[in-house]
Amino acid sequence: MSASLRIEAPALPAGFLEAPATALDIDAIAAIEGNEFPIPWRRDYFAQELAQPQRYNRVLRRIEDSTGNRFPREEVVGYFFSSYLLDEMHINKIATRHDLWGQGLARHLLARALEFAHARGVRLLTLEVRISNARAVDFYARHGFDPAYVRKEYYQDGEDALVMHKTLPG
Repeated sequence: MSASLRIEAPALPAGFLEAPATALDIDAIAAIEGNEFPIPWRRDYFAQELAQPQRYNRVLRRIEDSTGNRFPREEVVGYFFSSYLLDEMHINKIATRHDLWGQGLARHLLARALEFAHARGVRLLTLEVRISNARAVDFYARHGFDPAYVRKEYYQDGEDALVMHKTLPG
């Protein structure tokens, strides 16, 4: 493939906005995390990630309802956390609120991360996903991630992780 790879994030549905994650978002991120993962990251993990260099951390905010009425306060409904170094990026977390699944929000976050990675010369993206999380494994596979190997007893509860990777053209 050529270096002119074109990656375009799908448009967000009306009423949503993507932005860099900030310290003001941590409580909302932690709330989503607690609802969506069997062993969630602690709040301070997210805060530490925001303070580190070479991170790509984003949130999705809902700014208006389906009728176009603006919310008095934007609400965080999804997030993406990753680290990158040289030509590699590791996806740490991606999640959206369960009640908003199926609207392309996670797809948008992942595509924007791929745009970011490609623009910085990243060639390899990696991640771990619970072996039992068929929905997530399928999501990543549909976006070009291949299974690499199984990391035994990776999670605190003893479940294995499937390591997946995606190579971007240089």
